[in-house]
Amino acid sequence: MRAACLTVMLLGCGGGVPLAETRMELSTADLGGQSIGSVMVLVLGGAHASCDAALAPPTPLDDADLQVIEHALFTIDGTAKHLSIPAGEELVFYAEAFASSDGSGARLGRGCAEAKLSAGESAGVPITLTSDGGDR
Repeated sequence: MRAACLTVMLLGCGGGVPLAETRMELSTADLGGQSIGSVMVLVLGGAHASCDAALAPPTPLDDADLQVIEHALFTIDGTAKHLSIPAGEELVFYAEAFASSDGSGARLGRGCAEAKLSAGESAGVPITLTSDGGDR
């Protein structure tokens, strides 16, 4: 297993909503020597949000029951990345890896994790990216 060079700091400030901070640690299981150039991150919520629901369709954006709380495309450049996320909610952290730095082309792999983060707490959310053989 090889670790991807991406740490996403999910945090926030202000707005009256309790916010959380986490490190999203991505690792690769079976992507072989494929070089990851970018990672798309979706933070999903909703009554039916789960990794099973997020991974069932080719993309979780195809599931109307999943609410996108936050999203971003990150390049693999060694710098910390930041997103604001709400604390105290069950959330799904979904990631897709691409060889290109702009998220174009075929998807190399994807992964998912579920977590509930407390306000003011700092915790890691590990996601293993696996090749699913599919493109988006």
